[in-house]
This record gives sequence, structure tokens and C-alpha cells, in this order.
Amino acid sequence: GFAYGTVSPLAIIFGGMIGGYYLYRKGFASIIYILYAIINLPHVFYILLAVFHVDNHILILLSIAIEQFSFSVGFSAYIVFVYFMVKDSKYKTAHYAFFMGAALLARMVPVMISGLLQEYVGYAWFFTIVLVIAIPIIPLLKKVKKVAGDYGKTEVRELEISH
Repeated sequence: GFAYGTVSPLAIIFGGMIGGYYLYRKGFASIIYILYAIINLPHVFYILLAVFHVDNHILILLSIAIEQFSFSVGFSAYIVFVYFMVKDSKYKTAHYAFFMGAALLARMVPVMISGLLQEYVGYAWFFTIVLVIAIPIIPLLKKVKKVAGDYGKTEVRELEISH
């Protein structure tokens, strides 16, 4: 209860703020590979927890916090990318709703089958499969980087104080 009721929401809020700020400062293209690594980092932690049969509640809690933080950073990037995709659309709201529905579907389907797959192969192999499935996304990142450019980046100007 403490992990998903307290730590998780805090990590999600913090991840969204950090992800949004990072996108604001650097732009989408500059950080897309870093975002990819951040999103996949929790899987490595879960593999280690499973392989070494870690039962330390602090390490497990930390892994959950990292997972939720990473998800939130990645989701903030997805939202910025959706803004980019619909910015020139005549039907911005409809297209935004479609892309967000696609994101929810893309999350729902794997969640539906993940329990069965985990029971069949075990936790260590499950998270290894998740990492392997993420590899084909790497060539797509290059295309997204090319299309989106530095969308999201905002020039930060120093505050001028006149005497």
C-alpha cells in the first residue's frame, strides 16, 4: 500500500515535472535516446531483483519508485510528441484524443497478457523479454528524432534588470 499509494504517486509527479522540464530545456530530438534508456532502466532493476531473489523492502520500494518515475518521464515525452503530431491539424482535439487512446490501448494490451507470460517464464525472463522487445524501437527513434527535431525546446532568456 505504501509503495503504490504514497511513493508511486510522488515518483509519477516528480517524473512528469522532471521530464517536462528536461524537454523544455533540451528539446525532443536532443534527449530521445536518453528517454529510451530511462524508460527501460527499471526492467534491468527488476531482472536483478528476480535473479538475486532480493527481499529487501527498501530496494524493492526504490525499484518501484524508479519504475514509476521512468514511466512518467516517458509519458511526458509522449504527450509532447502528440502535441507535435497534432499542432497543424484542423481537428486537434479529435486527433489528440485518438493518440491518447492509442497510448492507453498500447499500455492495456501488454498488461492483459503480462501476468500469464510472467507465470509461464518467471520474472527474470519476463523482464528480459520486455527489454528484447524494446530493441526494434531504436531505429524508429532515429526517424522520430528527424521528424520532431527540437520540438518542445524553449529558449531560456536571462531576466534583465535595469537600474
